[in-house]
Amino acid sequence: MILSLNAQAMLFLSVTLAGAFIGSIYDILRIFRKMIPHTMLFIQLEDAFYWIGTAFFLFFILLQQNHGEIRFFVIMGAFLGMLLYFLTLSPIINKISDKIVALIHKIVFTFFTIVLTPFRLIYILLRKPVKKTNTFFHKKMKKVLQFCKRYVKIKKRNVKILFHKK
Repeated sequence: MILSLNAQAMLFLSVTLAGAFIGSIYDILRIFRKMIPHTMLFIQLEDAFYWIGTAFFLFFILLQQNHGEIRFFVIMGAFLGMLLYFLTLSPIINKISDKIVALIHKIVFTFFTIVLTPFRLIYILLRKPVKKTNTFFHKKMKKVLQFCKRYVKIKKRNVKILFHKK
């Protein structure tokens, strides 16, 4: 299908905006990775799902506006939109998100410190008495085990004597 110059310009503009939107979604993914550290496997899986989703999103836009025809200027428009986003808005958003993530980490750390402080105090108070009782019971248990060993030896001897008599 042949598009007019005006329709091609509108398609290029919409795909460029879609590229900027795709770049912003990737920034959200990077912010998520900053908040919750990921292993390399999960990063690769997230990227694979991201690019698959991006392909479907761009195809949906092309299907709506260009009847699914893939043209060179459409691909270039998507990459141009992403490039413009990453050069202009992305550094600002990353700086702001770094500060917000650091603030959230401080808030969560402070919250857990406040919640866990009574348990830490109880641990500090009970650490020495529990350690002393532990060593006491350990010594007693050792004596019980030694007694059990002697008892087993005596029983083995008695069993041997019983079997040898018959």
